[in-house]
Amino acid sequence: MRTLTLAPMLVFTVLIPFAAAKEPKASADTRDGSSVEKAVLVRGGIKPEKAWITQHFHCALGLYDHATIVRAGRIFSYYSFSTPDGRRREVYLDTGDYVRHVRVPEMDPTR
Repeated sequence: MRTLTLAPMLVFTVLIPFAAAKEPKASADTRDGSSVEKAVLVRGGIKPEKAWITQHFHCALGLYDHATIVRAGRIFSYYSFSTPDGRRREVYLDTGDYVRHVRVPEMDPTR
């Protein structure tokens, strides 16, 4: 009897953290980085973020502005930079995998 009670409790204990850290509901084709709601999923920190920007904008990330945004318990990176042709670009990247380890207050310097 104790085994029947202990097994479901163990399963729920393992699954609850995954249920609490849900990904945003935007589909992959709408993740263009133009807003927090459409932030591109990039995992692994700043190096992969800069690599994604370099790959998608075909330029090395020289001078840039960066901000960390926290909304609804998720962490996003905001980059503002100029391309070689002089156009100003803004990109939002979803780095929410860090939120699973720490609790952070709401913070959005872009608002």
